[in-house]
Amino acid sequence: MPSNREESGSEINTSLPRLGLSMRWVSRAPWRSLSLMAGMALLAWLIYDFGPKRLALEMVKVGPGFFLLPAIFVLGMGVRAFGWWALLHRDDRPGFGATVSSRLAATSLNDVLPLMGVGGEPSRLLWLPPSRRRAGTPVLILDRVLLIVADALFVLVAAASAILGLALPRSLESETGLVIGAAVALALALVLVTFKKGLAGPVMRLVASLGIKSAESKIARAEEMDATVRTVWRKQPKRVLAALGFQLASRVLISAEVWIGLALLGVHEGALAALAICAVPVAVSVVFAFIPSQLGVQDAAMALVFIGLGLDPATGVALTLLQRLRQIIILPVGFVLLSRAPRFEGGDRRRRGRRSTVESRQPGLRPEPKR
Repeated sequence: MPSNREESGSEINTSLPRLGLSMRWVSRAPWRSLSLMAGMALLAWLIYDFGPKRLALEMVKVGPGFFLLPAIFVLGMGVRAFGWWALLHRDDRPGFGATVSSRLAATSLNDVLPLMGVGGEPSRLLWLPPSRRRAGTPVLILDRVLLIVADALFVLVAAASAILGLALPRSLESETGLVIGAAVALALALVLVTFKKGLAGPVMRLVASLGIKSAESKIARAEEMDATVRTVWRKQPKRVLAALGFQLASRVLISAEVWIGLALLGVHEGALAALAICAVPVAVSVVFAFIPSQLGVQDAAMALVFIGLGLDPATGVALTLLQRLRQIIILPVGFVLLSRAPRFEGGDRRRRGRRSTVESRQPGLRPEPKR
């Protein structure tokens, strides 16, 4: 007669295959496609509800001034590009043009690839010599974490200013408070996880647990990257602060796109209202990162905020449509830059001879020894 321990063990063993099947089903489910279709349906409903003709008339108001929006966006992205640049070792940093080109190319890829808006980030390594890409990879992780921290700080300031300085409806005040709490909690959680356990290792182990066998062989490399990130975080604080400064400056510049768009649409409600509206796409991009380009969700959120501020919600939807039109203009530019990424056949061989010397002088880019 089997013991209780044997019975419980057999129950666990029989449940494991079921768990594996369910996890593989989760990993293979077309969540991105489903969220994209849901977002498109929501956007289509908003356009139908407000009327295509009404929205078109709102957008026609903008006129040639529309081209200010992509110009401001490119300027803001150019500043954001130097967050990664600041984290890299001095000998590994690409030039000015290469740094900006890599950022625009990665942004275009992020708009069309999965992985919650970070699928295009590895393409930035194409602007580094092959021998230095291993050192540049972990810095991409830290750069992305600092971007989320900068976005959370921006949302915190904007939302707090709106609550204190604007006469918002009580329901909107409570929703704004939730946004503040979510942004701050996410930023703190990312900092703690990055500093204590890392991001790449746990994510790779999670992917492996979903039944993707190719991820198992990459866990060691992911843990090595996490160790490098912690080393940069602890031993190179000046680089980290400089990168965070670039991310904050970039966020302010890109938010100016919303402020100018409001002016072009004839909305002049003061600096605090404009700041609150500027925070909407930032908060939505953090919370709904799994939806490509936050399609539909950002448009609905903007309409709700406009209603709360006593403005025409159709103008808010028109503003997001202008931003999507700007995105369509910038997208091919990024792909053109990606197609013109540099080749390092000869230059990389010359760099490889100095590799050991360079690595000995960059303690911030060497992984911690395993204890």
